Amino acid sequence: MLNKVTAISVCCNTRGLFRRAYESVREFYPDMKMIICDNSNPKNACAEYTKSLQSEKTIVFYPGRNIGHGPGMHCAIKRVETKYALIFDSDIVMKKKCISKMIKRLGARYGIGKIVAVNGSGKNVARTSANQKNVRARKHRRLYASPRNKGAIPYLHPFFQLVNVSVYKKFRPYINHGAPCIDTMTDIFRKGLSKKILAEFPVYEYVVHEGRGTRRAGLRAPLIKYGARQRAPKIRKPKRDVMPKIPEPESIDIAPKLPKSESINTTPKILKPEVVDMPRARITPGSKAKRKRKYRKWKV
Repeated sequence: MLNKVTAISVCCNTRGLFRRAYESVREFYPDMKMIICDNSNPKNACAEYTKSLQSEKTIVFYPGRNIGHGPGMHCAIKRVETKYALIFDSDIVMKKKCISKMIKRLGARYGIGKIVAVNGSGKNVARTSANQKNVRARKHRRLYASPRNKGAIPYLHPFFQLVNVSVYKKFRPYINHGAPCIDTMTDIFRKGLSKKILAEFPVYEYVVHEGRGTRRAGLRAPLIKYGARQRAPKIRKPKRDVMPKIPEPESIDIAPKLPKSESINTTPKILKPEVVDMPRARITPGSKAKRKRKYRKWKV
């Protein structure tokens, strides 16, 4: 049955995360075909690691730039020659075998995996229940029947999904977006096929997924045990070296203390105007009546 499946993964400058995900999948499926789209910088350690994985069972191609998660998955699906494609993120850890069970449930439908409710822009909408464990245990039909999710788009999450390649080509491809499957899921939803060709599967029983793990790759360390469902410890940045504050010396008055009578007056002198009477103006034939002119003369 594994001859009908090709695994697909996209990575970009995340050697630690991708290595953990790749080795966890290979632990359970060492002979499965795999296609890797590496969007990493050629000088990055991730590109060097993926080059070492190339073999008859593992095909690695390099677009030459970061084309994004959605286009990377689409380019890899084009290269698939088998009936099914298993897509997994670089921030997952596989705990158990589950592909054969997914194939039996999928049949001739589009895909199977974790289904969430999103709006038109790909953001999650209110869940059907406040208890997340109960939501995961609900059946597929409950997602559409809930009045709180009325009008929401069922979204097959790409962190771990099994897709029928021939059915995938009938709808819009995956795009470069925070929710790369949003165009495909919207196309299926508008045609009224979400209930018919999307299947729910309890993925979290078989796979551990770090939410947005690729974005926090630089701040987190890889997990030691693959089966352990736990968060990687945070790596805190060291504090900057701050010079200790040196206490300032007490101020010393060097000037001698004088008695009040001999104290020096440091107040600035203020110039006050003084009014001076000027002699009477000389009367000329064209002059006006006698008047007394005054002017201000500044004195210290």
